[in-house]
Amino acid sequence: MTDPARLLVVHHGAERTAEGVAFVDLVAALAETGERRVEVLLFAGGPLVEDLARVAPTTVVADLPRWSPDALAERALFALRRPAAGYRRRARRLGLDRWAPGDAVYLHGLLGVQVLRYLPTDGPAVVCRVAEGEVPLLHSVNPADLALLVARVDRFLPVTAAGRRELVEEHGVAEARARRIRDLVVPVDDRFPGSGRSLADRRAELGIAPDAVVVGSFGATSLDPTDVTAVVWALLAGRADVPPVELLWAAARTPAGFWMEHDLHHLRRGGAAHGVALGEELDAAMGLCDVAVLLTRAGHCPHGFLQAAASGVPVVCFEGNELADVLVADARDDVVPFLDVGAAADRLAGLARSLRAGGPDRAARALIEGVRQRYGPAAAVAAITEAVAEVAPR
Repeated sequence: MTDPARLLVVHHGAERTAEGVAFVDLVAALAETGERRVEVLLFAGGPLVEDLARVAPTTVVADLPRWSPDALAERALFALRRPAAGYRRRARRLGLDRWAPGDAVYLHGLLGVQVLRYLPTDGPAVVCRVAEGEVPLLHSVNPADLALLVARVDRFLPVTAAGRRELVEEHGVAEARARRIRDLVVPVDDRFPGSGRSLADRRAELGIAPDAVVVGSFGATSLDPTDVTAVVWALLAGRADVPPVELLWAAARTPAGFWMEHDLHHLRRGGAAHGVALGEELDAAMGLCDVAVLLTRAGHCPHGFLQAAASGVPVVCFEGNELADVLVADARDDVVPFLDVGAAADRLAGLARSLRAGGPDRAARALIEGVRQRYGPAAAVAAITEAVAEVAPR
């Protein structure tokens, strides 16, 4: 009996974040299929390295370069220090020069591009997941690296319609090479930062009332008219038919984030609102919310809200964005007409009442269960293994 073909899974690190935890679950699920011999290559270490090593052989290459807008000089020096012979020596040391027919490489994101420089030109087939959607691909990699990806990757797996559209329309990738797949999310659980602290303690630190229903929104970018969220919250906070409601806004330091700070400052006169900086605290902020809302025109990268739903948090959004498109199969009540702030306030009021009475209503439960079924590791593994089998048949 021949050995199974090799699948090298490449990721940038093993931090204890939602993405990192989901990656561990993905690798475990890929290994459990037994279809291929799974190995992991990381550009940096992190708290989850041991978790990965328990499910698949894991190598950390801390000095493999990664491009960033602030590291152009470093990359230039790297190129001078490592001519072609240097790449070949490094490839041998990492086992990147030994490939058999049917072997493949899976890049879990665009930053895995550096591995391509170490592969032989007639080497393994390459599959690359593309998580970007709300920002251009060149936000993550430089033009040379993007050109290398376009030339070398056999199958792109974008998780957003916007990412697929950019690959095809702006970078000349044939439609057959860019197959959209569902995003990968896992529930926030005891593997996340701050999980040892009680929810009551974390809410108290922000000044959130113990009996409040917390409506949260996060992931603001310069594309988001955050004032719409503020208006809906103001309508909700002034209603007598709902329990106390407080708003938690986790915002990046962008113009939109600063405008939301302005709105929160003035809205505090009519209710309680809280802002936190968006960074590695996203997972913790998500855990503070009873309901998550995306009431903007944008939503091309709905990962954070899918993550919230997978964690049991009901989600409400306007129609007309990518989050609405992926939720509507399970959540017709939770996708409200575009810019209908009254309908959004009504839906949030109903959710607040049901949550205070004991839990999400039937519609919200359907949304949560649908996201868990369709966006978990099992669905991701099926899409990845199908793509790998197509480009690297054994």
